[in-house]
Amino acid sequence: MLGEKALELIKELDRCKDGQLPAFNEDIIRMVLEEMTTLFEQNQRDVYNRLDRIKAMRWEFGSILPADIRANICEPEIQWFNRYNKNLASYMRSLGEGTGLDLTQDTKPPKNLYVEAT
Repeated sequence: MLGEKALELIKELDRCKDGQLPAFNEDIIRMVLEEMTTLFEQNQRDVYNRLDRIKAMRWEFGSILPADIRANICEPEIQWFNRYNKNLASYMRSLGEGTGLDLTQDTKPPKNLYVEAT
């Protein structure tokens, strides 16, 4: 169970009389720190994967998220989406010799191998 060793340390401290400290339990403290590190790393991966999905939604839905998706993301994620949207728009404007190039159009290849040029 998560936090079990940390709770054990807290109970050990609570059982001591006022003004006394229990012996330093290096093994349990090391286990607690390892668990915290593991949880922190997992949390970072989860946040990265969530932002990666939000980035993919920009390419799928465009610059405005649907209301049902917008209702399920928090304010910092909305701010991140808006910044990503502005950066992408700025980059697309810089392409194409001053005219800009919309990279979000035609993201799927044509079905026909041959394209007729006129």
